[in-house]
Amino acid sequence: MNIDSRTSDSRTFKYVVSNVSSWIDIADVLVSVAYKLETEREPQNSSFIRHRFRNVYNMLIGFALENYYKGAIIANRLKNGKHVKAEELDSSIKKHQLAELASDAGVVLKDRLHKSYLEYITKCVTWRGRYPLPTSSSDIGGSMTYRPPKEGQKHHILMGLEHAIPIDEVHKLIDQARSNVDIKRHQEG
Repeated sequence: MNIDSRTSDSRTFKYVVSNVSSWIDIADVLVSVAYKLETEREPQNSSFIRHRFRNVYNMLIGFALENYYKGAIIANRLKNGKHVKAEELDSSIKKHQLAELASDAGVVLKDRLHKSYLEYITKCVTWRGRYPLPTSSSDIGGSMTYRPPKEGQKHHILMGLEHAIPIDEVHKLIDQARSNVDIKRHQEG
């Protein structure tokens, strides 16, 4: 690769990573695909995605949330005059931990239950949506069953491999993340 193409690649990378709309566009596509899986609901309980698709659905939702949160983080940085390195993503936004990304993006979660949803969806992003088990046996401990915080038990939610986060709660997380990045983008511009 010659120097001119590396310089061009670097400029292209910097432009795309700094374009908040690029982050939003990818997130919107992921949400659209995930929402198509909602048509596969179990007839007897329309608030849960069919077991077969649950973890893949949550993985797509997680990837969408990541992009919304990362877009908001980029918008904040641009607003504050901080620029993105032209060669690679900053390690602070390479992560998948949704609760941390939400916090970094300035999203205030409704309650501990929503934080537990993000923690569960993070597991779907890192392994549940892609593999039958974690990539390390040391990660199995407690990760095969979803357990929300105690105060969350008053909500109508079923846990574990057989059940999922209520769809209306997923929609609230998506709407909140999308709204947050839109606000940040308009503050930037």
